[in-house]
Amino acid sequence: MLIFPNMIRNKAIVFLFFILLFLLPKMRYSQSDLNFEPVDSVIEGHQTDRYSWCKDQLELLKKRYRGFPKTGQVVYAKSAEFMASRRFDAQAEAEMNEAIRMCKGEQCYPEKGIVNMINAEYYFKHDKIVMALEIILQNNLELEKWSPSSKVLSDSYLQTAKYYNNLDFYEKAKDYLKKTIQHSGKIKYNVNLSKVYNQLGRILRRQKKSQEALKYFKKSIKNDDLHKKFSLHAATYSNIAAVFIDLKNYDSAYFYLKKAKKYAAKGYVLNTDLLGLKATINKRMALVFIRKNATDSALYYRKLELKELKSVQFLEKKDLVDKTTQQAKIKFQGEAIRLLRDKNQLEKELFQSERIIVFVILLLIALILYGYYRKNILRQEQAALQLEQKVLRSQMNPHFIFNALVAIQNSMMDNNILESASHVAKFAKLIRQNFDFTQKEYVTLEEDLDALQNYISVQKMRFQQKFDCFIAYGDVEIESILIPPLLLQPFVENAIESGFKGINKFGILKIEIFTVSKKKIGFRITDNGVGFKVVKDDKLHSTEIFKARLSLHNTNDLNSFTIVSRPDFEGTKIEFKYTVKKCIK
Repeated sequence: MLIFPNMIRNKAIVFLFFILLFLLPKMRYSQSDLNFEPVDSVIEGHQTDRYSWCKDQLELLKKRYRGFPKTGQVVYAKSAEFMASRRFDAQAEAEMNEAIRMCKGEQCYPEKGIVNMINAEYYFKHDKIVMALEIILQNNLELEKWSPSSKVLSDSYLQTAKYYNNLDFYEKAKDYLKKTIQHSGKIKYNVNLSKVYNQLGRILRRQKKSQEALKYFKKSIKNDDLHKKFSLHAATYSNIAAVFIDLKNYDSAYFYLKKAKKYAAKGYVLNTDLLGLKATINKRMALVFIRKNATDSALYYRKLELKELKSVQFLEKKDLVDKTTQQAKIKFQGEAIRLLRDKNQLEKELFQSERIIVFVILLLIALILYGYYRKNILRQEQAALQLEQKVLRSQMNPHFIFNALVAIQNSMMDNNILESASHVAKFAKLIRQNFDFTQKEYVTLEEDLDALQNYISVQKMRFQQKFDCFIAYGDVEIESILIPPLLLQPFVENAIESGFKGINKFGILKIEIFTVSKKKIGFRITDNGVGFKVVKDDKLHSTEIFKARLSLHNTNDLNSFTIVSRPDFEGTKIEFKYTVKKCIK
């Protein structure tokens, strides 16, 4: 009588066994079980004797996860990262293409975010920073949509901050670092806060905010001490020493550099080129002793720096070339002086014998030039008047006005009262600025940029925030430099209306203004759109109008005007120099 229940129980156990056997592979191949730390250590160059092991390990993982695309895409991306670290770019590109192809759709997240981060870092290391920024910004949007509570989103924010920092957009970088801290705290993710604090410290040091920088560097040390992780200590102490060098507190700088050397001597340093870090520490040691007039010690640390950089032989050759060049200069110095004296004497004699003829010729030329100059001035005044009329007609495109009003109308229909009111205010301000500019020959660069930013805000509202614009002017005194009104607006309009039209990625527009000389500034406008296309018809386009304005202002400025587009540039790059004629004192 007991046999039948026992048989049922045995069959149930066998059935459960087969269920577990069926589920085990999927449980074993989950993303959480993957540990890439040994592979990352090889990729970052900390274990150069394990390249073959790393390659074999990645091949084994690719075979194991062949039927699991969500996890397999990460393995292929790591393989691409390894190939790139070995400078096998063709193989790296093939592996990354396979990683991107392997898994598509929302079900691929958050692992897809890791793939995108590795892909962005590849472009970043190959100096294609705009492309890297495009990928990482798109990655943030997708992670926020498909996996808003994932740890990968915190890491993606941190990587975004790194790219903005590299582009010198410090405020944007700080915003993303703060996002990293907020998001990781929200999801209880133990993100590498020490790394975040270090980045904030470096940014603040660049902004000359020494005390705030020190605060974040010391936070990094305290956080690592708390978790008993010391792999970032060497870099952090070196950064603290750099701040004290800026503050000319050389004793404190020396104290922290000694600590940095102590931790660097232990070998492994997180995400850092160890030899490069040691060279930086020794370079800063040498600088400290130079400032303290300890020449022998400075020379000692300078030699240590050169040893780390493996540059001793190069510098010895450079010194030899410099010495030989100096000897040659001394040898031929007397001969050069003699030839110069002979030349001066000959020129003096020629001038004395022909000065009357030259004077008559110069007088005739001056009269001819004066007549030509007067005639040319009249022509320029007439051309300027005609051009001004064309510029004023093109400043406010009727299609833009119509489309902006339709966008505001749609916003109102969606019952977004506050947003609609904001859009109306910006649009009204833009209309008023344009009317004000029609009455002025020149406006300050600050006023022009304000109008331009207002125009961009309206366009972003029209295109539903599908692009962003970054304006950087460094040390240029925008409040005192005068320029013709709406000088940059045609290129910004072309980038938004034509350049970003039809692209399936996030648009990036950069405007950089920089000092060329005491009386010249430079402009650089770049976008990642479809590129610049020449339209051949009988109409006068905005580019021709701009070139005519630039020519009337200064012919040399027109010669500096260049446009570079695909395939030579990822989008369109426009550059020109502008001679500052008027300046408010």
